[in-house]
Amino acid sequence: MVVRDYRILMKQPPPIINSGEPMLALNRKMFETHHEFALGVQLVLKRELFGRCYQALLTDYFDSMPKNSGAMISIFLPMQSLMPSVSFPGDIDLLIIPYEGNHLIVSEAMAVELKAVRAKFSNQGKSPNEFGFSQAEALLKLGFPYAGLAHLIVSDQSPVEFHQKMKVATIIDEVRQTAELTGDALVDIMPMHLMERSFGRLMANCKNQKLGLLASYIGDEGLWFPVGRSASRNPKTDNNFLQLLGEYFQSNSHRFINIPRYPRPNTSNPQTHENKTSHTYSLSRLHKEVSSIFVLKHASPKS
Repeated sequence: MVVRDYRILMKQPPPIINSGEPMLALNRKMFETHHEFALGVQLVLKRELFGRCYQALLTDYFDSMPKNSGAMISIFLPMQSLMPSVSFPGDIDLLIIPYEGNHLIVSEAMAVELKAVRAKFSNQGKSPNEFGFSQAEALLKLGFPYAGLAHLIVSDQSPVEFHQKMKVATIIDEVRQTAELTGDALVDIMPMHLMERSFGRLMANCKNQKLGLLASYIGDEGLWFPVGRSASRNPKTDNNFLQLLGEYFQSNSHRFINIPRYPRPNTSNPQTHENKTSHTYSLSRLHKEVSSIFVLKHASPKS
């Protein structure tokens, strides 16, 4: 029996972390070596990128999320802390449980297996050490409502002579969200090719159509929109598993990061409440935008 709606009232949800507030500390070497754990952390820290990835992995639900909603996210959660008798997979790399208001929507929970792809300009066909399908499929067998597999890509840069000319759009009216083309820029589009290759390999090798698939580039500048396939609901999910998941959250909410779906209003000055928003990070600024583009922050101007 497929459970369509299972929600619980959150007893003590973790607070929202606003801009400028400390979030976590992590070994610097893990970032420098692009350790899988560090890439997972960076994905969650880049919250608009995470929102794009979540949208790609669970499209229908993400696009229907109401105001005052968001996601509770746990990173690299030891499986045995949730299910002591289970040893494979050893971790739940990303556990995402959405909420609406004060209610946790446990029936829309998603577990995601992460794999690192460390590519170079000289080796753009680089694959991860293992694809991760066995771990992702094990998550479905355990009863998670949705499961996904994400390949997180890092690379060096292409030589300048391989950069391509692209048009630059500049925002001219922030309120109406209108823009105009203002010139050209040289852009290194290797990240786009790496994502396309990685996603193509995922699609070609995936034998379970219920798995969500994702290829996302983790870069230092700009935002490359990920390429993905939305997951399908797991028919093996039952109330007993959802109750277990809900009870785990209630007892371990400190292990979760609270990310709202939309920017929260700034309530520090009631007189300006309608006109200003806080610097609270959110999953995305707009409900629907054009996908498959690169949000350009830094590019070499065309001489």
